[in-house]
Amino acid sequence: MYEYNDYVSTARRWLKNYNRFKTSIQIMEGDIREMEIQLESDPALAAPVAKYGDNPGGGTPELNKVEQAANDRIHLQKVIDYKKQNIAELRRVTQKVDIAMATLNQETQQLVKAHYIDGYDWYQSSQLCNLTYDWTRKKGYKALEEITNTIFGVKSLPPKIAFVFQE
Repeated sequence: MYEYNDYVSTARRWLKNYNRFKTSIQIMEGDIREMEIQLESDPALAAPVAKYGDNPGGGTPELNKVEQAANDRIHLQKVIDYKKQNIAELRRVTQKVDIAMATLNQETQQLVKAHYIDGYDWYQSSQLCNLTYDWTRKKGYKALEEITNTIFGVKSLPPKIAFVFQE
């Protein structure tokens, strides 16, 4: 079971990597499109019909041409499936962040985006949001707690508060 700080660290890491996650999704979608086109159009990956004739079969540990083509197709399909799983997981994370961010007011959203997502330090974030440095940090940490609680629910509350919600 996670501890309170683990949830906060996870939420912070998701916010800091939000742009990277979005970019990774786009890159992997492009890779998948290319691989699917390759599967459809590359004659080397189309398994030819086996010829039975005068040639003796078997006896060698290497894959023949037909088996190698089929093996290449299977491998490429596994890579596509793996990338699709990664995309699905990254989408779940970015959707959770989007939903949590939507619960914040406009000023707090701007602050969280500036500091956590865009990577500005607290001083730069305070200037962008027209707030004092100390107030920006306090508000930023409070927003991170709100985002953490929105994403992970009751289990992410600090131990002293969490007992109120449990029976």
